Amino acid sequence: MKTTLNTSTLFKITALLLIITGGLFALYHLIFDPQPYLNIQEAFFLDTIPIAFDWVQIGPISFPIQVDNYLVFQEFKALAPDINLTEAYIYAIIVWLGAVSILTLLTEFKKTYFIVGGIAWIALLTFSDFNGLNIGGQSANYPLIILLTATLIPLIYFHLWGQGVHLAIKWIIIFLTTFSGLASLIKLSPISSPELYLAEHSLTIGFCLALSWVFWNGHGMLSGIYILLARANRNLNLNITVQISIIALLYIGTLFILLLNLQGEMSLPLPTFSPLFLLIPLGILGWISVGEKVSQSDELVSSRSIIKALYLIGFGLSLWLVYKLKIAGNQPGEELFKHLFVYSQIGFSLFFYIYLLANFMSVMNSGKAIEKVLYKPYSLVYYHVKIGGLIVILVLTTYTGGIVGVQANAMTSNVLADYYYQIDKKLEASILYENAWMRYRKNPKAQFATAQLLFDLKQPTLAKEHLEESLANSPQLENILLLSDRLHQENSAFDAIYYLE
Repeated sequence: MKTTLNTSTLFKITALLLIITGGLFALYHLIFDPQPYLNIQEAFFLDTIPIAFDWVQIGPISFPIQVDNYLVFQEFKALAPDINLTEAYIYAIIVWLGAVSILTLLTEFKKTYFIVGGIAWIALLTFSDFNGLNIGGQSANYPLIILLTATLIPLIYFHLWGQGVHLAIKWIIIFLTTFSGLASLIKLSPISSPELYLAEHSLTIGFCLALSWVFWNGHGMLSGIYILLARANRNLNLNITVQISIIALLYIGTLFILLLNLQGEMSLPLPTFSPLFLLIPLGILGWISVGEKVSQSDELVSSRSIIKALYLIGFGLSLWLVYKLKIAGNQPGEELFKHLFVYSQIGFSLFFYIYLLANFMSVMNSGKAIEKVLYKPYSLVYYHVKIGGLIVILVLTTYTGGIVGVQANAMTSNVLADYYYQIDKKLEASILYENAWMRYRKNPKAQFATAQLLFDLKQPTLAKEHLEESLANSPQLENILLLSDRLHQENSAFDAIYYLE
């Protein structure tokens, strides 16, 4: 490379913008607007009541004169879920720009790691369901072939013959070929709004890239804290073994509490929070850990600047993924990300703590720069942390009954349902939303959208059955409002009042 990413001010600014904007949007929806798809609006209706105004007496007969007094009633209506077309396109653009950047950096990998990365990219595109664009026939493979050609040909060329080409030029060329491939898919696809189909299904790519970052950064929280403790205690000869042990036990214990809460098995009155809040401190502390790792080891997949660049891109994409899952109301995808995040944190943090005590306990309290040998030598001993962490992830997946498989299935069903909903194909959308909810019940948008679409399709009895079932299993404000409003329209006032109460 003629210049390195360490001296690229433009890259640093772009990476910081990606992380800061993604972090702000993610925090906003995690704290203030956890269900942005909801469309609950204030409404009013009139009713009359007869009021005696006067009496008229004619001989022995008298009768009242009544006037109608109008009463204004306030109510709330749960309308159809909001359509967020702009947000879907923005997220898709960010994902593909991130993918282009990652592919550009992949050209700088060593041969073995380049091959592994290329295989992973092929697998990712294969499972992203772009064949639903129906180019050349129903679910034909032409969309996949076009995308693989547009992304892999420049990738292979630059790795084999273009190592001396500037990274910026590589990025521009891969950007042009990739987005030309996407434009070709949009142009050739016969389905309605193929650009929206591409945008919605970009969630699969963004999800997998963010999940790769989470797994890569598995013990980032604990290792980052350990490095900070080691730096703070340098030349002080304090007992940091006790400090890191307390922190590790508290953190891993918190993760187990979060896991029980995700499983719905939390019986103790302990405060919990969304595991997604841990993404930001994980990213910051993990950056410290990655900085030490690349400075100590010579057995890296690529240069230090390339690895740091990958880290920043992955951090930004992870935060933007939280925003996308929230804005789309894809609760199965959010739960899947939470589960895998907690599994990986428990597994890798636990084995990193064991790795610390087994290899550095004798020098941990010496007061010297012990963080400088944390990853040195980068040998089989450290790989045990990764292997042990993966084993714990498999054990936890078994313990939770393989729920992640159900969540992944419901997530993809929600993605396709969102596409049909936004192009106004109500029957297809209702079937997919219902299917997603039947597979994974913690899916409030799918349940509400199913009932709303069934009302639109003139199937009120089935819609009300869905709403009543949701009230029995997991009551939701929007479902109660929708059901009571429908009963009110059918002049079942007492039933409507019952559900509101």
